[in-house]
Amino acid sequence: MSQTREIIKTLKSVLKENNKTYKDVAEELGISEGSVKRTFAANSFTLDRVDRICNSIGLELSDLLHIMDKRASKIMELSIDQEKQLASDLKLFQMAV
Repeated sequence: MSQTREIIKTLKSVLKENNKTYKDVAEELGISEGSVKRTFAANSFTLDRVDRICNSIGLELSDLLHIMDKRASKIMELSIDQEKQLASDLKLFQMAV
């Protein structure tokens, strides 16, 4: 998943955790609720808009990115094919280690 989508996904979940609705976001930004819904659906935010939404719930943009990073799933094991590929390429193996 792209980082933009991950940021928006995290933003949505943080808004939900803070009991903020699209209507609340629309009021904060001074735009219509429909515009907010379309913006979320299209994943088309400016940094300023994301920053303003974060500020409305008491977060800095860097806080949102930190939350996103903490929630990101980490690869804990490799598939057999991935292990074979690592074992067959010394440089790749060294990078993995």
